[in-house]
Amino acid sequence: MPFRYSTVSRDGKQILALGETMRGELNVYDTQAQEFRPYLNGISAGFVEFSRDRQWVTYVAYPDATLWRSRVDGTERLQLTTPSLGVILNPRWSPDGKFIVFMSWGSVEIDNRIYLVSADGGAPMLLLSGDFSPSDPTWSPDGKSIAYGGSASLGEDIRFTEIRILNLETRRSTIIPGSKGFYGPRWFARWTLHCCAVE
Repeated sequence: MPFRYSTVSRDGKQILALGETMRGELNVYDTQAQEFRPYLNGISAGFVEFSRDRQWVTYVAYPDATLWRSRVDGTERLQLTTPSLGVILNPRWSPDGKFIVFMSWGSVEIDNRIYLVSADGGAPMLLLSGDFSPSDPTWSPDGKSIAYGGSASLGEDIRFTEIRILNLETRRSTIIPGSKGFYGPRWFARWTLHCCAVE
C-alpha cells in the first residue's frame, strides 16, 4: 500500500499517514436493459483492451496493478507481470495479437518505462526508459513500430512533451516533427497518427 502525506504525532511516538489502495469492479453496459452488469465476474480491474480479433482481453488488476490476459469469457487467464515491475498502465495488443505493449508508471525516483510482453507469458522486455520518461504507447497498423508520448526537462523544472516513434527492428526512436506540446498518440487505419495537445 502506498503512503503519502505523513506527519509525526505530537508526542513523537507515532507516524500518521494516508494509505491508498485502488479497487474497482469491472462492468459492461447492457444497452437493451440500460444497466451496468459485472464483466469477468466483476473483478477489480481497469485499463481493459481487447485484441483485434475480439477473442482475448488484457487488463490491469487491482490493488496490485499487475497485467493479465484471458479469453473474453474469462478462461485461460494468465498473469503477465508482477508487482515488482511497478504500476501498469495502458496495455495495447499488437495487430497480430501476439504481443502486448504497456507502460510502467514511475515515481520521483524511477522514470516511466515501456515494456513488451508475449501474450503467452514470459519475462517482459524493456523497450524504453530514461530521461524522456516515455508513456502511452500505441501500435502502428503493421505492428513494426510503436508511437509514444513523453516529457523531458528543459532545466529549472520546465518540461516539454512530444511524440516519438520507435522502430522495433532497429530499436531507434525518431521525433515526429511539430509534435512538441502533444502527448497521447493514437494510430488509426491508413497510417494516420492523432495526438492530444497539452494545454
